[in-house]
Amino acid sequence: MNIKRQKAFTLIELLVVVAIIAIITTAVLANYRGNQAKETLNQALQGMVADLRDAQNMSMNGVNVSSGYYGYGIYINIGSGGSINSYIIFGETQLNNYVYNSGVDAVIKKVDLPVNTKIQAVSSTNNSANIFFESPDPRVYLGVSPASSQVTITLQSAVNASLTRIVTVTDSGLIKNN
Repeated sequence: MNIKRQKAFTLIELLVVVAIIAIITTAVLANYRGNQAKETLNQALQGMVADLRDAQNMSMNGVNVSSGYYGYGIYINIGSGGSINSYIIFGETQLNNYVYNSGVDAVIKKVDLPVNTKIQAVSSTNNSANIFFESPDPRVYLGVSPASSQVTITLQSAVNASLTRIVTVTDSGLIKNN
């Protein structure tokens, strides 16, 4: 009589395979969440740089000068809270003012940063910054105190505080990021 033996996996072999799959899945998910925080922060950085360049371009092109805007800028106010997750793009309605005045200047757009991203700091003593591009001249005014030749804005991940990105705007109009 010919008896055929069936081949199969043992219980130990199956448990080892399941454990290996669980370890690999955990590693992939942990890496995914870390990369997701980096990508969100990079998205916020690129959005802020694009908004700064838009304000600069609108000023250089004289957009809405006939409507009473003397230039465009971005206003960031962290205040005493320590960090915020939005900023304002504004149109200047008062000649030679160069700073955002609530209720007077036109709010072109309020920009909310992506979820879990915040503006951690600006390079000023009062935790606020006005970056103003005069229209149609290419002059830049950095309404910070004390007077500075550049403004530095630090973006931070709310998920991982060690993840930061920096935007720098110089008084010559150069917008840099890292």
